[in-house]
This record gives sequence, C-alpha cells and structure tokens, in this order.
Amino acid sequence: YSPFDSNRLIGLQLARLRSNGLLARLGFRAKDRIESVNGYPATSHEAVQSALSRSKSSSQIRVQLTRNKKPMVLELAIR
Repeated sequence: YSPFDSNRLIGLQLARLRSNGLLARLGFRAKDRIESVNGYPATSHEAVQSALSRSKSSSQIRVQLTRNKKPMVLELAIR
C-alpha cells in the first residue's frame, strides 16, 4: 500500500490525530489518505489549502479519501 502510483503522489496520509482535535471531530482518522478536496487532487498541503480557498462560497466540503484500503467520502457542512 503506497501513496504513490507510478511515482506520482495520489494523496496525503494523516499520520496522527489528537482524539479531541478538530480533524478527529470532523470524522478523520489516523492513517486516512486524503485524495481530493471538492474534486481537486490532494497532491500537497498547498493543493489542499488552494482547494479550500476555491470553496469559500460553498456550503459543504467533499473529501475523497481511502481508509483501511477502502474508498470513502466525507461531506463536511460549512456554517
């Protein structure tokens, strides 16, 4: 299991999370691999920040990730 596909980064893996931290409260878990945010590839921290900036007017953020080698989607409401 590798975050690389043909030497191309295909996601950012979360190493550790605080059990009461923001990411854990949003539904993320340690070892989740974030692959995209609102359809934008998560190839770097900067790419994720850029995707979030582009989504400022949106009422939700859609995060595609892999957890335990299974794809899943987290839909986060923005208030």
